[in-house]
Amino acid sequence: MKPAAILAALGITMLIYNVPHLWRDDGSASGYGHGAFFGILFVFGALWRAFAQEDK
Repeated sequence: MKPAAILAALGITMLIYNVPHLWRDDGSASGYGHGAFFGILFVFGALWRAFAQEDK
């Protein structure tokens, strides 16, 4: 598998797991924000590797 595919799969998995848990039932923030943040970074990193590197 290409590194971009692995990075995208990991990022999407992190988002699916972390985003529903960002806020508690009382509206306060939970500790899952870092996982969602890094999931977004992984997805953007995968898109960068997949599309920006083709120009070479």
